[in-house]
Amino acid sequence: MSYDLFMKPRLGTITREEFLRHFASRAHYEDVGDQAWYRNKDTGVYFVFERSDTTPSNAPDSGESEGDLPLSFNINYFRPSFFGKEAEPEVQAFIRQFDLLVSDPQIGGMGTGEYNSAKFLIGWANGNEFGYRAILQQDSEQALFTAPELELEQIWRWNFKRLEVQAMVGESHFVPRIFFLNIDGDAKSAVVWPDAIPSLLPKVAYLVVGRRELAPKRLFRQASDTALIAWWQAERVIRDHSSTTGGGFLLNYSAPPRDVVELVRSHLPRKEPLQGIAADAVLDAELVAKHRTAPN
Repeated sequence: MSYDLFMKPRLGTITREEFLRHFASRAHYEDVGDQAWYRNKDTGVYFVFERSDTTPSNAPDSGESEGDLPLSFNINYFRPSFFGKEAEPEVQAFIRQFDLLVSDPQIGGMGTGEYNSAKFLIGWANGNEFGYRAILQQDSEQALFTAPELELEQIWRWNFKRLEVQAMVGESHFVPRIFFLNIDGDAKSAVVWPDAIPSLLPKVAYLVVGRRELAPKRLFRQASDTALIAWWQAERVIRDHSSTTGGGFLLNYSAPPRDVVELVRSHLPRKEPLQGIAADAVLDAELVAKHRTAPN
């Protein structure tokens, strides 16, 4: 179940070399051949563009000659809402580069003709919600991880801009990626904070602190381990040693001060391995709740 968009040049054709050249100049694309897979490791978003010498079998009937819709874009439904928001600029750039017309069969989408960013996002949102409804009507009791749409959007924006922000703050501070952990069956946001190094920390539910230099000494030796610290336990100390910038807390030390060291060393090491959750598996809580309770 996916969003499919079909495209063709207004004039002429797009060669395989032109297709390859376009995606070679853009970030996050891999396995580029007749398909160009976008995979953003920071955000977890993925989708694919495809070039063919003939019209795909699932393309709408345009009434024109064979091969008139040789280009396609595909992104899965039943995904967090931000998937479409990250995809849209890539679709727009591709269409502008090659002056393409589109054929969009989604309900509320663009139809046939010129590309429209707003209608792309409407078509994506409608189709994605249909995916939620269809899957949850089949099994409304299945175990799912969810988070509020606003939280998912904020995390996505942090991760999407992470490398840009890292370049802005420089190498003296670490800008971590936000991810989700399975904590007692719920999705909880987290970042890694190794040895409490100088970082730009977003407000999350948990800090995953790999301890090497700051590991507690046991029986006259120091062994590396990992501690899981809830944000509420660390917030006062973090605020005492930071300024707010870039949507997070920029720690203003070059080496962890005493109270930070005490905080980190005061927690027991994590015995059980932490269980991460893939970004595409944490769904919009509002859509899940809506379609779990909707009548069939």
